[in-house]
Parts: sequence; structure tokens; C-alpha cells
Amino acid sequence: NKYLIALIVVLNLILPIKVAFSQSFEDAYFDLFAGNYNLALKNLSPLAEQGDHRAEFILGLIYQEGLAGEKNPKKALEYFVRSSESGNIFAQVKLASEIRRRAQNHSDLNLAVNILEQAVEAGSTDAKNKLAFMLLKGEGINKDITRAISLFESAADAGNPYSNYNLGVIFYENNLIPNDLPKSLVYLERAAMRGIVPAMRNIGLMYAKGEGTTIRNEDSFVWLNLALRFGKTELKEMIPIISDRLSPEEKVSAEGRIVELAERISLIKRIRFDITEFIESFR
Repeated sequence: NKYLIALIVVLNLILPIKVAFSQSFEDAYFDLFAGNYNLALKNLSPLAEQGDHRAEFILGLIYQEGLAGEKNPKKALEYFVRSSESGNIFAQVKLASEIRRRAQNHSDLNLAVNILEQAVEAGSTDAKNKLAFMLLKGEGINKDITRAISLFESAADAGNPYSNYNLGVIFYENNLIPNDLPKSLVYLERAAMRGIVPAMRNIGLMYAKGEGTTIRNEDSFVWLNLALRFGKTELKEMIPIISDRLSPEEKVSAEGRIVELAERISLIKRIRFDITEFIESFR
């Protein structure tokens, strides 16, 4: 489960940092790490009742993903609301996403925008990415291309993979701003390195065609193979065509790079939270 993996990995990273955990919260951490979700639920519930926004947020994830029994979207949403009202930026982003997904009218979308604005003010890169997307489409807010690009760039520069991907797509071909293929390639490479599979496919094709750069067949072969490994099965027929362009030495080099990058990206794909932001939420 991507949320659980991210939660456990990041908690494991920050435990040596002497964060002021309560005993119950520390117990919950060990329970989560051991897979004892029902015990974690037991330890977190009293803290949530006392208004601990960290516990509320994690309980929201537990109920959303059904880690301690059946999924309970209603209860998950209740905890996300409570945590969000206490200023937890992760909960605010989750809540805004749920409201947007369930939106029936402009007022619902506008509520999602207002919640995202709070998280953006607090520095959430995920909120910046989601708000920028809504600004591009004019969902719940007037279209504002300039601000949308600015938010995408701010989040991308801070390492948000989705903002890097979105900018890569925007600069490749759109009717919003002038195309810039070299800039598109830079953003798509960043996104690919952070595990965004469509970005792997896109840069593989760009290297093959020499778009935004010179033709780089070895790089194309590497990224198309990585995209295939991570699920883009439609690339099976194209990869042999690129392979035929490589010398034996280039094939050996490419295969080594594929293995190395696949291992690195597999680890990165397991961590979807921004670690710096997540640590701050536990202080």
C-alpha cells in the first residue's frame, strides 16, 4: 500500500530525530512498522480524541485504506476534516482532493480551492501542484495561467514529481504558452527520475526523435525499457527498433544503467510524501 509504505519509511527516517512523541504515538509508530494496525488504531484513537492532528491524519489513512479492517471512507473523511482544521497540510490536501472528486457544483470546487490555498500558504508542494491544475482548468476559480505556471515551477523546483511532469507536458505542446522542447525535456527527466512512468515514455521518445536535444539512442533505449518495466507495455514493439541502432558496447552500457535506475526509481516510487514536509508535521 503506497500510503502505508510512505508512512512507515518516513517515520523510520525521523525516529532518530528527537521529535517530541508522546508514549502512545511512539507505540503507534512501532505498531505500524510491525504491521499491527489494530494496535496502532488503539494507540492513535485517544490522541485523536485529544485533538492531535498527526494522529487524526494517520487514522484517516488507516480508515481510507482499510488497514485495520474494512475501508471506511466516511470515517476517513471525518478524520481528514478534523486534522485539516488543525492545520495539517497533508490532511488539507487529502480533504481538498476528496471534495474535488465528489464535487457536484462550483461551490464544492471553490471549497477545495480554499483548502488548497491554506496548504499552499503553509508551503505544501502537493497543494501547489493540485491548485495549479485547477487554475489551468478554471475549476472553482478563475483561470490564471501565469499563476498556475508559477505554482507548478515552485513545486517542481522543490522536487514535486507531478509538477515536473505537468510542466514537461505543458512546455512540450500546448495552447497556453510558447513551446520549449529543451525545457520540457528537463522537467520530464526530473519527473522520470522520481518514478513518473509517462515521463519515462515521453523522454524515451524525445531522445529517439532528437526533440529538445540531439538524437540519443542509448538514452532512448534506457528510458523506454524503464517505462516498459513500470507498466507501459505498448512500448514492446518500439524498443527493438531502438535496440538495432545501438552498438554492442552501447547495449552493455544501457543494460547496466537500466538495472541501476530501476532499483533507484523503485525505492523512490514507494515514497510519495515530501519528506521535509512530513517531518514538520510530526514536530
